[in-house]
Amino acid sequence: MANLQQQKSDVFGTISAFKTLLNDYPKFDISSLLPSINTSTNQLDFVVDLFSVLGSIDDLKNVISNIMIQYIDYVELAIKEILKVQIKENIACNINPSIMSDMKTCGVFIPLRTIDMFNLMRKSPLDPDAANFYFDVNPPSDNFINSNDFNVFLWYVVNQGCNGGCVWRPIPNPNQTPNLAVIDFIEHSSGTVCTGEIIEDNTINFKIYPDYAKKLTDFNSDFIDSVQLFDKQQLIAQVFGKVFGSLDASINRTQDEIFLEGQLNAIIDNLANCTVNETIDDSYFTFDNTTYNAMLREAELKKSGDFQYSKDENITVNITSQDILNALNGLNQTSDLVQQQDIFSNAIDSLINNALQSNPQASTADKFNFRVNIIKSLITELSSLLTMSIMTPKVYLLLIINLKLLGIDVDYDPISFIKNNINLVSNIVGGIKDVIMDKLMDTIVSMAGDLALQMGALAVKEQMKKYMSILQSLVPSIPVQVYSINV
Repeated sequence: MANLQQQKSDVFGTISAFKTLLNDYPKFDISSLLPSINTSTNQLDFVVDLFSVLGSIDDLKNVISNIMIQYIDYVELAIKEILKVQIKENIACNINPSIMSDMKTCGVFIPLRTIDMFNLMRKSPLDPDAANFYFDVNPPSDNFINSNDFNVFLWYVVNQGCNGGCVWRPIPNPNQTPNLAVIDFIEHSSGTVCTGEIIEDNTINFKIYPDYAKKLTDFNSDFIDSVQLFDKQQLIAQVFGKVFGSLDASINRTQDEIFLEGQLNAIIDNLANCTVNETIDDSYFTFDNTTYNAMLREAELKKSGDFQYSKDENITVNITSQDILNALNGLNQTSDLVQQQDIFSNAIDSLINNALQSNPQASTADKFNFRVNIIKSLITELSSLLTMSIMTPKVYLLLIINLKLLGIDVDYDPISFIKNNINLVSNIVGGIKDVIMDKLMDTIVSMAGDLALQMGALAVKEQMKKYMSILQSLVPSIPVQVYSINV
């Protein structure tokens, strides 16, 4: 491990030395701002820190902007393919095909608390800051059943309901693609249901639409395709919310729920950074006392609204959900990609400046470090948020349904879900991390290539200076024109 730390240090040292030779001195002290120079195998932290020495804050902002604005549609398609493959290989192929008839007549019954572990359904799409949590919230409340956002649709099922169940269908082409599911909400249990089980209050009944004629594996694929995983404004708002700790108060989550999310984030980060053929044991799910207490304290601060950005103890942050909504004003599908990137970039500056204005006592160095750390955290939190997407109702519901069809008891907490389905989850997490890493590495390679070209040009220039000096010493009476080479 010590060798790994030395290798990391050598990489950063070489890049800094090259930039110094090019009169492009490092912008900040590497030892204080590059925490990835350690024995950790966290690849994402290391790659993000490479941006700090290869480029500038603006370079890092640009790559974040490119991923979130121009690359996110590709990320969604890639994640959907990962989900399809992993559900098929780990679950669906083991389910009896005859189960389809039972799924149409009776379906499965799942407690709402099982699929909505962070109580998203507690947040109304009618709230002023709803765009931070949902998308496609423009229809009036009686038309939320037609929303493109499956979570909005599910909120309608739970809070409004339909006589005989609400039909989920891909929109905006309901006539070209078959209806997929009928979903009903049972607020008060009447005891035993058609499956023979006794259900509890606040239970979801999920049936495959009667006219759906394909196999279960096809249904899984069609359902995943029917659900939009990410919306730019919502995703960016969620990333800002994770960095600044802003959204938990708006949704009125309990401290235990916030703490659970922190644990899941840490577990998923552990899985994302495990190496090939590494045995995943209980150490991935447990934390030492220092880490556990820090997560508990962070949950307490977020719940009380006193969250302090953990990497910069000299700066207190108080960014609200409404602040995020205001900063992203105008970021929608009607604006072009250039406008969307400008809005996102300005939102970063606006929220950081907002946080710094309430900290006039902070030193210039503290403020600069804070700005750098926030921008770097946007990438790491984005990766975490994308992997956590599998735990939201729109994805988690399908996973739970398939597991229940295998006869597995799904009434367990999300940490137990990960433990009991470690191959499924770790493969999904690893695939999502690779999608982000590939995009980051493409940019890193390009930036490193530019640096190498500049160093090559500098070497040629120095060699030419040497030859001209020799020539002048041999023939001092003949003036020699030394041509400059721009580096």
